[in-house]
Amino acid sequence: MPKAGRTAVADARVADAAIDYADDGWVTLPRRSSRGRRIITGVAFTAIIGLIGSGLVWRWVQQQIHPPGPEGAPIEFEIQSGAATSEIAADLARQDIIGNPTIFRMWLSRNGGGDFQAGIYDMHEKMDFADAVEVLRGPARAVTEFRVTVPPGLTIAQIKGKLLAQLQRFNGPELDAALASPEVALKWAPPIATNREGIFFPDTYNLDERTASDELGLLVRMRDETQKVATELDIEGRAAALGVSPWDVFVVASLVEREAKVDPDRAKIARVIYNRLQRDMKLEIDATVLYAVNKDRGLTLTDLNVDSPYNTYKVKGLPPTPIAAPSRKSIEAALNPADGRWLWYVLTDKSGAHTFAETEKAFLAAKEICEREKLCG
Repeated sequence: MPKAGRTAVADARVADAAIDYADDGWVTLPRRSSRGRRIITGVAFTAIIGLIGSGLVWRWVQQQIHPPGPEGAPIEFEIQSGAATSEIAADLARQDIIGNPTIFRMWLSRNGGGDFQAGIYDMHEKMDFADAVEVLRGPARAVTEFRVTVPPGLTIAQIKGKLLAQLQRFNGPELDAALASPEVALKWAPPIATNREGIFFPDTYNLDERTASDELGLLVRMRDETQKVATELDIEGRAAALGVSPWDVFVVASLVEREAKVDPDRAKIARVIYNRLQRDMKLEIDATVLYAVNKDRGLTLTDLNVDSPYNTYKVKGLPPTPIAAPSRKSIEAALNPADGRWLWYVLTDKSGAHTFAETEKAFLAAKEICEREKLCG
């Protein structure tokens, strides 16, 4: 017991020595270590930064949902058939209708989802999420359809006239600019072929309100259709088998289009053209001269003597470009000419059928029929 008591007294004295009793009676406790202060300060600083950061993030998210400032420019927004919500959100952000597509999808999942219908919607840049969704959940704008028909065998000038006559929103100077654009060049056309003759596929095209005022867009579509048809017909492989280029095929097809009056004659006329080329004979095709002098019919001796690379009565070989827009039937005929040794053809029937001749004597006899029936000229 005495031993334990002495120990307690000694501990009390040590503890008492560790406390600084000031003269005025106040007690000064020992200072905390500097390491402890740093830990406490660091934790407090991190907490403050976290609070500030979370506040900034929240503010940023709110600015995405409710963009500050006035609304932006009007935009025609189109939802394609079958588009997923993620695609729609990405398109909205790409056109600056909303800011962040991820935040939009998260917001949308908490606000009824996005069962949107395909169509065109009138929107604007910097839309509030709720406003944007309200528009997209409403009915799409009614679309007015326009239809334009370009028949086969037309020249560029005639196609231009058809487009301007049928599409009131088309503009002449803008159409000229579109025709000169390198974007409408045919993939098989040589660099010198800048007049775009014969490369726009003749067909009927349906347009909506947007495309009905897009000159370049329609020409690209018509050019693409030509390339599609030619590819389906294996123009490269079949042209090589004939010993000509794909561009030559288009030129021959345009001649067939302008010369043939009935379908059975197409492949035969193509054969006559190839036969004369192989024999190094002038083609002597009236349609090329009519193109050169910008006439539909009624050639004169003066016309037949015109200096032009399109005058096949004076110049050997094919014209430098097509002379009209060929149909699929004419392109196919140029790729698959009939078998025969004909070198001439003459219109001899009011139905439009031609007589095909292997000899000059047979040709002259057919020509007499043409003149007697008043089919020539």
